[in-house]
Amino acid sequence: MALSLNARVLGLETPGIRKFSNQLVHFPDTVNLTIGQPDFPHQHILKKRLYRPFMRIIQVTLIMRDAKPEKRSAIFL
Repeated sequence: MALSLNARVLGLETPGIRKFSNQLVHFPDTVNLTIGQPDFPHQHILKKRLYRPFMRIIQVTLIMRDAKPEKRSAIFL
């Protein structure tokens, strides 16, 4: 018995994060930092050092999303 997919599933596009992850195989020196990664033992200091910059990016992204246009330009002055 052959298995088949629902026709609606065949029309779905690959998510952007999956496309990005698939590109990583072409860059052997990269480290995947998506949820649940890296999948190797790492020093706590690495996690600690990466946390603050990532949180700042998230903070600025949220401010930019919610701020009025005149406030957005002030963020980067």
